[in-house]
Amino acid sequence: MKFLFDKNISEKFGDKRISKYTVPYCQNTINEWKENYATHRALKSYVSKVFDFAIKMNVLTDNPMTYVSFSTGKNSHETKKEIYLEADELKEFLYYCENDSFPLTYPFFRLLAFTGIRKGEALALTWNDVDFKDRQLTINKTAALDEKNKVVATPPKTSSSNRTISLDQRTVDILKQWRKDQRKYLLAYGQNAMQPNQLVFASKNNNYIALTRFNNVLTRICDNHDFPRLKIHGFRHTHCSLLFEAGLSVKEVQDRLGHSDVQTTLNIYTHVTKKQKDIVAEKFSNYVNF
Repeated sequence: MKFLFDKNISEKFGDKRISKYTVPYCQNTINEWKENYATHRALKSYVSKVFDFAIKMNVLTDNPMTYVSFSTGKNSHETKKEIYLEADELKEFLYYCENDSFPLTYPFFRLLAFTGIRKGEALALTWNDVDFKDRQLTINKTAALDEKNKVVATPPKTSSSNRTISLDQRTVDILKQWRKDQRKYLLAYGQNAMQPNQLVFASKNNNYIALTRFNNVLTRICDNHDFPRLKIHGFRHTHCSLLFEAGLSVKEVQDRLGHSDVQTTLNIYTHVTKKQKDIVAEKFSNYVNF
């Protein structure tokens, strides 16, 4: 055991405060140990016990090793990587959205990027779901096609999708402005935007927007501004990734995104953002100092 500790555990977990070790770091370490040592499960167990002890001593509130998986099957390597945006890329993309000719573009993609909600959840929103005072968004339905191929609001697919999401002040301000602009936009088409259960994102006929409408908008913006072809779900992935980068816990991210299975959240943990890769490279360069 002393050899294991000196050779592996101390090397990987001996250079910073225990609270600084994240799930991505632990997952990457376990992946490395699994490739090189038959004792990788024992190594994980020893480290996990240390984290558990830290929880008992009120040093930690969560054990990152709890979320680490040993599964590295064939399918995980064959899965096509989903394109997502770094923070600076997201800022640039939203700049283009703000200057887009379609008035719904900016509030729609800003909301997706800063809440991580699904496209269907956004298209089903009414203004009653937006609490401007407490800066909260209630998710309790999703837009989907019925048997007649008509867009309707349906209950979320899982109970965990029912949730309340906090909003940042800038997003609240953008939604407030869009609510004012929407009245003018719909009035130009002879529609009343003051009715009960008014949709946040409505068509010019004040009905549910076609589910593919914003897919087409996204493709147009990407092509016009030399962005890689994104999918709308990529904004959910982006939000999740940036939450992790900001230091939120797995549980906090899982609850915010409404994931019923924590593994869905953890799968996004497996990639390392470009910024994090640069930090790793710089840390190594500074350490060796030549």
